[in-house]
Amino acid sequence: MEKTNFWKDVAKYGAIIGALLAVSFMLETRLQISASFGLYAIEWIAVVVLHYYLLHRFTRRYSMMYTAEEGFSFGQGYAYILSVSTVAGLIVGIVQYLYMHFFIGYANYTERTTAALSDYIGRNGGVPANMESMLSFLFKNPVGCNFPEHPVRCRFRPYHCRRVVACAQTV
Repeated sequence: MEKTNFWKDVAKYGAIIGALLAVSFMLETRLQISASFGLYAIEWIAVVVLHYYLLHRFTRRYSMMYTAEEGFSFGQGYAYILSVSTVAGLIVGIVQYLYMHFFIGYANYTERTTAALSDYIGRNGGVPANMESMLSFLFKNPVGCNFPEHPVRCRFRPYHCRRVVACAQTV
């Protein structure tokens, strides 16, 4: 097998994995909004397995370009996987931003997710009594709120959870 350009392979295979994960993100978002949590779990497991398989296959294909005398070290394989994953991550990040802010709208996403989770909790009998103290603690002390320079991240989760629990308790 003849050697190809490292960055050409990274871009090509990163784009393939990025496209897979971007489509997966859009599907998972739709399943989450529609409260299809069973299908969400199945799809997530399938994508994790496919992602691992593709990374393994692409890295193995790249390693076959090296002869036994040259060798293909763990570090080379790790660098290749990290590079492919970086390209894929950039693609997924761009798609997520565009999808959330321009296609479905962030406010729409938040409202629909809150409604879906509230409905799900309401259908399943509400919040169990043994969970109320833990949820109350999380609302007062949200994870990651030690960083005042990131107010959106710190305030979104508790607000989101409070709305879900409040809506579920009224059902």
